[in-house]
Amino acid sequence: MKTDDSALPNSLILLTTCIEYARSLMKERAGTGSPVVSKTGITLELRGELEKMVDRVNTAWDAQVHLNYKLEDIIAELQRSTSYTKSQQLLRKFGGPFQPKPDGSGMLQLQYEPMVFIDSASKVVSWYLPGIFTSHRCDIVNGAVQALSDHPKSILRIKKAGTNWRDDRTTYADSGICKLRPGHVNMSVAWYEQGHTVSHITIQLAQHHSCFWLA
Repeated sequence: MKTDDSALPNSLILLTTCIEYARSLMKERAGTGSPVVSKTGITLELRGELEKMVDRVNTAWDAQVHLNYKLEDIIAELQRSTSYTKSQQLLRKFGGPFQPKPDGSGMLQLQYEPMVFIDSASKVVSWYLPGIFTSHRCDIVNGAVQALSDHPKSILRIKKAGTNWRDDRTTYADSGICKLRPGHVNMSVAWYEQGHTVSHITIQLAQHHSCFWLA
C-alpha cells in the first residue's frame, strides 16, 4: 500500500525525495538510466552534496578490493576466545589486502581513495568512502555528535564490565585529549523497513536487550 505523502512529516518527505534523486543519479552514472533532470524540492546545495556522494560511491565500486576469505570466516573468528584483542586476532588470522610501508616499521599505508571490499564469495564486506561528505556537512554532523557527547544523559557509552569488542577501551583514544567522549551507540537505521509506522516521529530512547536504540 502506497503511503499518502501528505500524511508524512516534511523531513521524511525530503528524505524520500533525496533517496529517489540519488538512486536516479546512480543509474545514470552506471549507464543504466536516463540523464537526471533537476529535482524539485531539493535545494541546489543539497543536490550538490548528493551528487558528490553518488560520485564517491561510484568511484569506490570501480576500485574493488577482493579478499581471499569470506565474511563468515571473520564472524567465526570473532567468536573465538583468545588472549589477543579482536583486532589483533583478525589481523593475525587474515592479514590485510595492503602491504605495509617499505620503511620496515610494519605500519600500513593510509588509503585516501574510495574503495569497496568484496569477500571470496562475492559479498560486499565494507565500503570505504573518504570524502563522501562536503566540509559543510561534516561541520553539521560534528556539531550534532558534539551536542550528543556533551549531553548529561548522553547515550555514547562504554560498559565498564562489557565483554563486547565495542567496549574494549584500547579501541578508543585517551578521553583527556579528545573533544568527544569515548563510546558507541546502536542505531536502528532501518526503522521503517522493519514495519514501524510514521505516526510517532519524535526521537526517543528505547531500551532493547540492554542496547539503546534511536526510535
